[in-house]
Amino acid sequence: MKKYHLEKYSQLDKKLKQAYEIIERSSIIIFEWSMGIGTPVKFVTDNISLFGYTNEDFYSGKVDYWDFVYEKDKKKTMELVWNARNENITEYKHVYRVVCKNGDIKWVEEWTLLERDEEGNALSEKGILRDITAQKEAEEKLLYLTYHDKLTELYNRTFFDETLNDIYNSKKFPFSIIIGDVNGLKLTNDAFGHKAGDILLNNIGKVLKYSCRPIDIICRLGGDEFAIILPDSSENVAAEVCNKIRTACKNSSDSPIIPSIALGYTVAINDEKSLSEIIKEADDHMYRNKINESNSIRSSIVSSLQATLEKKTMETKEHAERIRELCLKLGKELNLSDSELDELSIAAIMHDIGKVAIPDNVLLKPDKLSEDEWNIMKKHTEIGYHIILSSQNLIPIAQYVLCHHERWDGNGYPNKLRGEEIPIVSRIISIVDSYDVMLHDRPYKKAITKADAIEEIKHCSGTQFDPSIAKIFLELIY
Repeated sequence: MKKYHLEKYSQLDKKLKQAYEIIERSSIIIFEWSMGIGTPVKFVTDNISLFGYTNEDFYSGKVDYWDFVYEKDKKKTMELVWNARNENITEYKHVYRVVCKNGDIKWVEEWTLLERDEEGNALSEKGILRDITAQKEAEEKLLYLTYHDKLTELYNRTFFDETLNDIYNSKKFPFSIIIGDVNGLKLTNDAFGHKAGDILLNNIGKVLKYSCRPIDIICRLGGDEFAIILPDSSENVAAEVCNKIRTACKNSSDSPIIPSIALGYTVAINDEKSLSEIIKEADDHMYRNKINESNSIRSSIVSSLQATLEKKTMETKEHAERIRELCLKLGKELNLSDSELDELSIAAIMHDIGKVAIPDNVLLKPDKLSEDEWNIMKKHTEIGYHIILSSQNLIPIAQYVLCHHERWDGNGYPNKLRGEEIPIVSRIISIVDSYDVMLHDRPYKKAITKADAIEEIKHCSGTQFDPSIAKIFLELIY
């Protein structure tokens, strides 16, 4: 019998050792905390090294349990521990942060068992501790994504709706709402690509952060729509924030198109109106302002693009003016109407506006363009078309800009139009533009003489150029 018990104890001891080895290799730390303040920890497994400590650090009293707990979590942890000891609780779980030996902060979950005597006094406090930092970070990331816009890192519509409902239902009056709609986002996406559109949205986000008070809640509702909740604010506060936003937009220059946003606000002083009515009121004010400002906004956007193009290609302004003057002379020789001449004048100046979105390494390349680079360069007509379309009063010009590199023989771009399928304004710009380019140095080509340019136009008459227009043009410049 004695031998049997020895074997049984030996097997149990072996199993316990195996279990301990498994625990030591895991992230689960077993402990027995001291019941008094400031006394050494009774027991902790060697894998406390996961936090940079040795168990001897705790046994010697060099590190106290309360030194281990992160300062900001210490008070709530103490309260929980003392309450558990004093309320005859036998087990509890809690989550808190700890300080690693190297200063890193980690999250842990502690599951504690309390052993008590017959009178209910706590005798020992044992349990397990495990690192849940990765889990907490994942939860925090998920929570962050739930309430934040991924692009701008502002709050999103979900947060806007929940916060606004809370403020309204809690009757925290007065508060204001500003609704904003970004100007030129579609133009930016069409002309420069969605990456540039994202930059514009981010710049708007920065402007809003800069212009608002610390307590204001800035949200991107989606697309080009933003909203701001201004707690404890009067109409004067809302108006002042809107003015700051407009000023900051004008002073911004971090994107191809200067940030611009139409704004409308309303102030809620009580709950006489429903929340949806309050939001609609701000929205209506925004749209009214957008309509009133639309012409000046479009003009400002196009002007900023022209200024950008002039910076990219120093000869653009002079080139455009030379073309305009010569196009008008040719247009009058062709008996264009006054309205056609007006459109020709604008189209001549705007014809290369799409080059603003062409990369400098292609636009200013001194050598011959590769096939891929040439395909990029040819996109400037379509880009220019979309830019012009963004301005209501310039819409008739868009087609002329799109077609100014079409050829009489149908081998032009972007749509391979042939003959009189090409608008006459575009045919005029085509020949005048080519002539001016030949007479002036370009990054990729030296200027030629007027005589050589005339010979080139004669040579291309009927293929690149409308032959009847080419004939009149040559008579005009001789």
